[in-house]
Amino acid sequence: MKIISKKHPQTNTIKMIVLGAVLMLFVSFKTAKNDDPIYLDPSKSIEVRVADLMSRMTLEDKVYQMNQFVGLEHMKKGNPEDDKENNDAQGFYKTLSINDVTKMCEEGKIGSFLHVLTAKEANYLQELALKSPLKIPVLIGIDAIHGNALVSGKHQ
Repeated sequence: MKIISKKHPQTNTIKMIVLGAVLMLFVSFKTAKNDDPIYLDPSKSIEVRVADLMSRMTLEDKVYQMNQFVGLEHMKKGNPEDDKENNDAQGFYKTLSINDVTKMCEEGKIGSFLHVLTAKEANYLQELALKSPLKIPVLIGIDAIHGNALVSGKHQ
């Protein structure tokens, strides 16, 4: 099969355009696959993944990872005297609402949460974090005096 023929120059031009378009599509698919961040590839070593993530993070991204808030449900249980119409974070964060904290999590501006007591809330916060540009999961912790020694049924 000949791709280029001397008999019909218009046919040759069309074939070359089609061939060029197919090659460009192939290259664009190949390039898009190679743009996947290395840090999201579990087959790579931890050292390589961390180096890739750190190289992608701005100073601002790194600072935001140190930002810690109490869980959304814990915020709702805050100060009952708080002005709930203007601030549903109830005394924890005077200038922020729960919607603001939710948005910050989606933007990757929160690195961790304390006092998240249910799997449902933890999963919800992780879903928000996965919407962020870098898709960094949030850390979830409990601030417990002397560990969990004071929890009924636990050893001291």
